[in-house]
Amino acid sequence: MRNFRRETISFRMFLAISFSLSVSLMVLKNFEHSVIVIRAIWSMLRSFILTQSISFFSLAPLHVGQGIRLMNRSSFSFS
Repeated sequence: MRNFRRETISFRMFLAISFSLSVSLMVLKNFEHSVIVIRAIWSMLRSFILTQSISFFSLAPLHVGQGIRLMNRSSFSFS
């Protein structure tokens, strides 16, 4: 566990890129669901930005439990 926050951000970035690629392929095939997909991508990007700002502006190191609680708090919402 050398740098838990940096690994979490890179993993979330990988998830965001793979999700957006799969969603863009789905949108190309079916234009009816594009509004729902755009909202899902926007909420995912919002939570990713929130996670980045938390890791950049926190000065104290996180324990594993605190990092998991932060990840659960910024979970994706498709509203």
